[in-house]
Amino acid sequence: MDTTVEAIHLSKELFDDSTLGQFTPYSVIGDGENWQARDFADKFFAQMNGFNGGIQENEDWLISPALDMDLYDDEVLTFENASNFDGPDLAILVSTDYDGTSDPNDATWTDLSAEVSWSTGGYEYVLSGDLDLSSFEGTGYFAFKYTSSPSIGGKLWQVDSVVVRATMLSTNTNELENPTAITTPIVRNGQLEFTVVNTALDLAFEVCTIEG
Repeated sequence: MDTTVEAIHLSKELFDDSTLGQFTPYSVIGDGENWQARDFADKFFAQMNGFNGGIQENEDWLISPALDMDLYDDEVLTFENASNFDGPDLAILVSTDYDGTSDPNDATWTDLSAEVSWSTGGYEYVLSGDLDLSSFEGTGYFAFKYTSSPSIGGKLWQVDSVVVRATMLSTNTNELENPTAITTPIVRNGQLEFTVVNTALDLAFEVCTIEG
């Protein structure tokens, strides 16, 4: 019996509880301006704005929770973003040697910003497109990095619906060892049955093939 189970949300953050949820803000430069959970017209998001009586100098990171990149395949990151005013775009970066708490500049980060569809302004939301994280191994973090200064300007940026979607694949149900999301699936009376093990994960499953 060959079975494929996929479409697992490893991480999903909608910021809809008026907090930054699973994400951690880290301010390297600038004490008065920070990533904040905001809402407008029933839409919730994380926002960073370098303007405070004028454009201030800022370097502020919004860092994801830790993700175990070894347990899944084909990890893809997507998010919505919107902007207004003039200044640098956000950067989106990935690290597998960040410790989760210290200055992110002490870690090694891979910049994926060039692969993102960024908002051009007017608070218009756009979808980032699919960012391929499948080449990263170990414990991974991704982060939004915001910069502003009087010389380069300071855009207002909003991010929402941040999702990492991955694939759990098995060519045989007996090969699913040490499950972290579901028990080993079985087929009973023509139906695929399994139990959710880790209820902390936001799971969505699609059965692609069941072949006898």
